[in-house]
Amino acid sequence: MWVSDMEGYKDIACFHHLTIEKILHFSKVSMTKVYFVRHAQPEHNHADDKTRPLTEEGKADAKIVLEFLKDKKIDAFYSSPYKRSVDTIAETAAYFEREIITDERLREREKGLDGNLWNVSEALGRS
Repeated sequence: MWVSDMEGYKDIACFHHLTIEKILHFSKVSMTKVYFVRHAQPEHNHADDKTRPLTEEGKADAKIVLEFLKDKKIDAFYSSPYKRSVDTIAETAAYFEREIITDERLREREKGLDGNLWNVSEALGRS
């Protein structure tokens, strides 16, 4: 999510990872603020990781994101294309009348056998 106010300050709100090159590029304009927002709680029993919806608790948490950001100056929102990430910021983006720009590079990496980060040792049967 990119953010800017009329005095020339840049605020950047983003999901997951933003490259240091991109941060440095935008920081040349003036002071840069970066907001990293992790997706809200998804339905873990949903089969397709990319289309996993938010739980009711996750939807409530998305409203907290809006409350936190509503007094900030937001220019744009960047997100993983995963449904849970887009849904987490959808209401906030609508509040600011901004589209959500998805970028595949912001997606999560492969999930592991236990639903968390993929672990090579675990996959090979080593502890």
